[in-house]
Amino acid sequence: MKNNQIKKSFVFFTLLTLLIAFIQPGYASTGFKFPLKRYVYPESNKNGISITLSNNTDIPYLIESWVSSADSETYLPVKNIPDDKVPFIILPPLKKINAHTEFSWSIRRTGVIVNGEPLPDDRESLFWIGMKAIPSESKDKNNGVFFKVSPEFYFKLLYRPKSIEHVRLQDVEDSLVITRTGNQLSVNNPSPLFITFDQLLVGTTELKNGDALITIKPFSVQMIDLPESEKNKVITWRISDENLFELTTHTVK
Repeated sequence: MKNNQIKKSFVFFTLLTLLIAFIQPGYASTGFKFPLKRYVYPESNKNGISITLSNNTDIPYLIESWVSSADSETYLPVKNIPDDKVPFIILPPLKKINAHTEFSWSIRRTGVIVNGEPLPDDRESLFWIGMKAIPSESKDKNNGVFFKVSPEFYFKLLYRPKSIEHVRLQDVEDSLVITRTGNQLSVNNPSPLFITFDQLLVGTTELKNGDALITIKPFSVQMIDLPESEKNKVITWRISDENLFELTTHTVK
């Protein structure tokens, strides 16, 4: 009995380790590779955009893919809401990708209404591309335990209407107004673009939205609480451009 418990504990630990590896940023440890983790969809693009996945593992995976809206408060993906209606489709929604091969999915706009509301024409709208990789079933020969790890990946999809298609992140970088107000950080984004901080540090402490990078919506001011132990430390911030190239590092004292 004790040996069986040890075996089961070992299998559980192994699966937990694999699952943690699958959700780490960059996905390098998973054997999957994506060129980008953020995609811009210009309104004038009539043919859609593509997202490519490389399966560098030794087994085939069935990839389930979808597009979802973003939560209005957290800006994170909306999950498990059957009536979530977005004006984008991803094709194909199911695709088997063999070991050591790659495939490109097509994302196309199907309308201008998201959950009953029209897409704004003066600012970006945020959506999420979701992908779930379902592996072939594996069997542990020693104790007959079947296990399956199905990682999920999410990527930002930013719809950019025609009126602001010429605006780039490097154009609005210097318009951000970031100030310290007591034990809070005030971030004023007067631009029509969503701003995501690649780096936002107070001293050596990274400021995040849970496990996600902090995102500021267009034409908004957001207050961010500072850790009490770091409230007098220098604040460092940086964003990246549409191709995820790092822009200038800034400081706030």
